[in-house]
Amino acid sequence: MDHLNLRHLHYFWMIARNGSIVRAAEILKLSPQTLSGQLATLEANLGNALFQRRNRSLQLTNFGQTVFTYARRSSRAFRRWTICCSNHRKHALSTCP
Repeated sequence: MDHLNLRHLHYFWMIARNGSIVRAAEILKLSPQTLSGQLATLEANLGNALFQRRNRSLQLTNFGQTVFTYARRSSRAFRRWTICCSNHRKHALSTCP
């Protein structure tokens, strides 16, 4: 798992939320090929498929559902952290809740 980062998790989360690599790529302003490659890298590093691919349709595998739960939690925590940092800069707060 040497080449994983938050971006991989975010890309996976966007694909899962939108049910489509093409739709997620449009939102992320990436090519579908780039996003598909990032997903393949994530799956290879995790050693498991995250989606079942059927006729241009994606369905989360059981493993993918578990990863999605963690990705959702991580995304929420990251958003709270960035808001806290922004507030800290604006108001010179010493701590974040």
